[in-house]
Amino acid sequence: MPTFTYKAADAEGEVVSGTLQAASSAEAVSLLHAQHCIPIRVEPLSGVRRQPRAARRWRLGPGRVTREMLAAFTTELATLLQAGVALDRALTITAELASNDTLRTTVLDVHDRVKAGASLAGALDNNAAAFGRFYINMVRAGEAGGALESVLLRLAEHLEQSKALRDELVSALLYPAILVCVALGSVYLLMSFVVPQFAVLFDSVDQVLPLATRITLASAELLRDFGWVSVLALVAVVWLARLELQRPSSRLRWDAWLLRWPLVGGLVLKLEVARFARTLGILLNNGVTLLAALGIVRDTVGNAALALDLEKVEQGLRAGRGLTQPLEETGRFPALALHMIQVGEESGRLEELLLKVADNYEKDLQRALKRAMSVLEPVLILLLGLLIGGVVMSILVAIMGINQLVI
Repeated sequence: MPTFTYKAADAEGEVVSGTLQAASSAEAVSLLHAQHCIPIRVEPLSGVRRQPRAARRWRLGPGRVTREMLAAFTTELATLLQAGVALDRALTITAELASNDTLRTTVLDVHDRVKAGASLAGALDNNAAAFGRFYINMVRAGEAGGALESVLLRLAEHLEQSKALRDELVSALLYPAILVCVALGSVYLLMSFVVPQFAVLFDSVDQVLPLATRITLASAELLRDFGWVSVLALVAVVWLARLELQRPSSRLRWDAWLLRWPLVGGLVLKLEVARFARTLGILLNNGVTLLAALGIVRDTVGNAALALDLEKVEQGLRAGRGLTQPLEETGRFPALALHMIQVGEESGRLEELLLKVADNYEKDLQRALKRAMSVLEPVLILLLGLLIGGVVMSILVAIMGINQLVI
């Protein structure tokens, strides 16, 4: 019978942990309930792994609160509240379970403020850097509607979905990035250590080398003598670019230009439309007014050009023009999304249709990524193969010329 490890709160509210045998995780949860314990985490023993070194470093000093940590905290807090644990006690337990010193300190600060009489949203508002406006306003809406537990569960689900989408994007780009790094490293080794060996041979022969060979030898000499300058220049360019993008005007120009890219622009737009629709739909579904929700969504959009467009949409909404028409006037939102939003406004099911828009564009983004990667990978392999092959062939042509001269 499988063995499960668990963390739970007992009848006195103390956190207990251990292992138990059960046929499934559902049965393990039932056994804990029979022992008058509130399950917080139940995992198969075989699936429990040692904390990786990078994660263990969080305990050695302050760090940042990631979306994954925030989702775990939110799920644990919602579970405890649904089980009837008082809010201040639930915050104490989640602080004990926190795997990050910054998160633990933040949760304890929230606990102290709640115990002093503040609402949960008010306590979170004093730690806005960790939780963000979207999270805080969702909690505030849940408290006002008396459904804090269900709102927290929706928040945790939203954070996990956002992380899954971001992880999929990173995974899709990981292989091409590794391929480029390996190929560039191979070219560097070839030009730094192999080509100079042939340069000595060619210097001893009184023969005019082919143009391709002369270019290769000159590039190898330049890389050998000034390669470190190129690296420093590249680092300086990246640092200056990041510094420049911190300026709002530069970031706005860059993001607007990015949306006009033939392939990348479409992927970015699908990602931002999905994020806009899901965030707005969740906020409306939890009782936040459309105008307030749109202001929150504007801060969560990652593209500055789209955020500026949403500011204009917000102004149109204030003028009583609805949501669909100002969105259409931006010229950026896809026709399908606009039609679904219009149907939602006309039928009074805007939040439901927005969530469907988000689902459609997230799936569309995944399909587009797969198609793009299926094209990008062979193109990269071909280009990098031509680069390495060109270097090798330029040397072989010169060697063949020397052999003919000897004959």
